[in-house]
Amino acid sequence: MIQNLIKGQKVELCKISEPVDIFIKMKCEISTSIDLMLWMMNEKNQVDKNNIVFYNQPYSSCKSISYNEDQKIIKISMDQIDEQIKKIVCVATIYDEIEENRELNFSLEIRKNEQTFLIDSGTTSQEYQSIIIGEIYLYKNLWKWNTISYESEKEIVSCMKKVYDVHI
Repeated sequence: MIQNLIKGQKVELCKISEPVDIFIKMKCEISTSIDLMLWMMNEKNQVDKNNIVFYNQPYSSCKSISYNEDQKIIKISMDQIDEQIKKIVCVATIYDEIEENRELNFSLEIRKNEQTFLIDSGTTSQEYQSIIIGEIYLYKNLWKWNTISYESEKEIVSCMKKVYDVHI
């Protein structure tokens, strides 16, 4: 079953100790340098550099998240996430300029067992460098997904500080 998600939409992923694997896959229509990364935060929005998962650091420190750069797939073993982690933010960074009058369309697919959530996004601006796609967050004893779709012309660290007041 596929469910399309829009900005602001939230869905339940799993219970806190449920042994579920979540897969996040990015697809991009045009050839450009776009990278997917996850930032793991504690309840004070503090981020350990070892818990930013991306192409150059494909594993979280607790090994609950792994990233396959070739396939642009992130696997999250939800029951193995460090108990101090309360939020995982999914972001994309764009390194190449988008040609004038071209739109960069990409989709993010989130799979859990037989359930698939799809987020379609795009930008025509040549100025956007960072996109906060969404977040996985802990609410009571449930892990949930919140679709954010926030675009910024700033590099990712500045963007994360603005939206989450992140401390690294």
